[in-house]
Amino acid sequence: MIVRSALNLFVLVLACALIAACSSTPPTAQDANVHLGDTLHGRMVPGRTQQTFTFEGVESTLLDAYVRADENGEPAPSVAIHDPSGEPLDVAAASTSKVDDHEFVVRSLVLPKTGIYKVIVTPRDTSRQVFYTFKHNIRWASMPDRKAHISAAKPTPVYVAAPRRGLVVFSIKPDRGSKLVPQVQAVKDPWGGPALDKSQIPAGAPAPRVHHTRDGKMILTFTAPRPGMYTILAGAKPGTEGVGTLRVGVTPPKRAGRQVFHNDGAPSSFGVPGQPGAATPVRSIGAVPPPPPPPAPVPVDSALASR
Repeated sequence: MIVRSALNLFVLVLACALIAACSSTPPTAQDANVHLGDTLHGRMVPGRTQQTFTFEGVESTLLDAYVRADENGEPAPSVAIHDPSGEPLDVAAASTSKVDDHEFVVRSLVLPKTGIYKVIVTPRDTSRQVFYTFKHNIRWASMPDRKAHISAAKPTPVYVAAPRRGLVVFSIKPDRGSKLVPQVQAVKDPWGGPALDKSQIPAGAPAPRVHHTRDGKMILTFTAPRPGMYTILAGAKPGTEGVGTLRVGVTPPKRAGRQVFHNDGAPSSFGVPGQPGAATPVRSIGAVPPPPPPPAPVPVDSALASR
């Protein structure tokens, strides 16, 4: 009996340890139905009470979106958006559209979390067939430059929200006469892991780079491996310190530019109406590619990449 009790206790402790370990790891990547730059064309047959689809969002960013009825004079379907935890967002507060408007517009809706958001579209009249169009955009608020006293002993954290495969450019420029020799001590991904590690680099993305200019500025460029809030620890070369200007910018990835069709089948069914299937890619017009990395870059030091 004592042996059995001890064995049960060991199993319980082991299970708790495994749960704790799993809770600190990134969640499994999910693919959203609608990507940035996509145009979704939806159809709801008579009797259909709602349709759902998803997009990927990043905390502290701003969502712009619209749902428009495809037939003139028809009111747009109503829209609800749930965050990754299933909590509804206050969509009405971010829209000035009226119930009978042809288009329902959402502007500058703050996204509270990183993850997959669900959009629920409900027809105004379930007795009629409804055709609608959905598009969305996510904006990253510009981050003003700021001055900080930087030393090797006490790094200055800089927080930046970045989308999956977004290009992050961070720089430290010492003030005139400053003895500061800037360095980045570490870059932590949204789950506290080393964002610059080789294993983190997205497929097809360039390796992280560091570039030093003649005026003493240091520039770090890297591609965000996953969406979320990144922490950059701005530091200095040992034995130096001083005041410098911190600047960070984010360039979203190239937009998908697809035409996506949502039929009247299951909510996860996408394709030509009545024929579920994969969305058909179309040529993206006017897409702006990410800027090239700074000139004469050098690879990130392996010690930095592991932190």
